[in-house]
Amino acid sequence: MTILEIHCSGTPYQVGFQHGQEARAKIKNGLKFYEAFFAAKTGMNWTTATLKAESFLPFLERGWKHLLDELQGMLGTGHASKCQLILKPGVADGAQVTFQSILALNLRTEISMGMMNDGCTSLAWTTSDRSYLAQNWDWEPPQQDSLIVLHIKPISGPAISQITEAGIIGKVGLNSCGVGVCLNAIRVKGVDFNRLPGHLALRAVLDSKSRQEAVNILKDTGVAAAIHILVADPSGSSSIEASSLDLVVMDAVGGRITHSNHFCFPHAQGVPMTAAAVDSVVRLERVNELVNLVSKERSPDSVMLEGILQDEYNAPFGINKAGSVEQPLRTLFSIVMELNSRSARVRFGRPTDDAESVMLCPERL
Repeated sequence: MTILEIHCSGTPYQVGFQHGQEARAKIKNGLKFYEAFFAAKTGMNWTTATLKAESFLPFLERGWKHLLDELQGMLGTGHASKCQLILKPGVADGAQVTFQSILALNLRTEISMGMMNDGCTSLAWTTSDRSYLAQNWDWEPPQQDSLIVLHIKPISGPAISQITEAGIIGKVGLNSCGVGVCLNAIRVKGVDFNRLPGHLALRAVLDSKSRQEAVNILKDTGVAAAIHILVADPSGSSSIEASSLDLVVMDAVGGRITHSNHFCFPHAQGVPMTAAAVDSVVRLERVNELVNLVSKERSPDSVMLEGILQDEYNAPFGINKAGSVEQPLRTLFSIVMELNSRSARVRFGRPTDDAESVMLCPERL
């Protein structure tokens, strides 16, 4: 497979239109996947999913209209199904699908409310002269073909390079200010329609000029459902565990943060603290073991971090996940970011597959 790279520039309308137009086929394939996925995993049909997504519109219209503009170029206020939509170039228009479907795609985590069970392993490592972010992204194999590299050069703010599912405007990557972001799904129920949905929170981080700015934005807005967001820049890294009720921020201790797919910090009263999946605990213990081992020998570099992401301990459910018939999740891409140089390497498929790779350099957009 040859990964699709899309270069977008201009206003949010124009960025969304270019994204939707060039990724049209992949977006439609992704929508078919999630329609079937929601039906199989949650018993929810697509009409119900889009109605749940619309519940976020009043909140998004109040403070995040530029993201709605990118999704479709929607103007006006009120519930989308009850107000007139003035269509301008956005992802939905470019892809020739409905705005409600694109919105639901970007809000898939909140729609599922803890029913999804994806697994990722991430780590941040900052030394006196280097700051790294790295992660494996594990998900359902059919979505491998929906992955794209999305480069965005907006009319204002930092340029962005990210790896995402076609049609989703915020995921894993970095910007020209050296701010990078990774994510880990957390399977905990609960959703707040007056907080920022997870994938849009990732985009808010990528739109930020510093780690601290990103952390402050998420503290102010909250995040709508459970997720872990790992944010870093050349100054260091911060771990953000969000639930629908609270937000816990922890800065790196000793320059390092590791995370998998369960809450690691105490949360507010009332937050469901479901038992962590066994492989999530094992992966976190293993990545800590590897980081501690290699730190005794040398300072981190991209090659060393790529080696950690290749680890197959506890196969087929290790850091480098192969999956099984019963649990088909597998690593679909890995990424190592070097934030001082504003660069990253993305490898598609499992990192031991020696498959296609792409360099991200948002400063050069």
